[in-house]
Amino acid sequence: YSLLVNEGAHVDLVENGQQVLDRFIGSAPSYYHAILTDITLPGLSGLEAAESIRDLPRRDGCSVLIVGMRSGTPKVDATKAMNLILPKPVNTTTLCRQLHTWLGEQAG
Repeated sequence: YSLLVNEGAHVDLVENGQQVLDRFIGSAPSYYHAILTDITLPGLSGLEAAESIRDLPRRDGCSVLIVGMRSGTPKVDATKAMNLILPKPVNTTTLCRQLHTWLGEQAG
């Protein structure tokens, strides 16, 4: 949280995949530029939330950057729903570089 805020990001914290999905659905189009989620959140998983966002009839559902974080080797293929999958603990330098690259491309 602090790392992202210190980089100038507005950060919404949620506890599970359903809240990720609900926040995205309740937002104005293109409000969220990136979603960082654990792949295995309780209840609706981060992966399921990402898949649901990708299936929404909204343009930003396809274009928002979704970064999944995981412990160990994932048992499922998350690459269709997630742009990037990072192992935990997350290398913050890699995360910031990827966010700057992706969000810079979207702005340009």
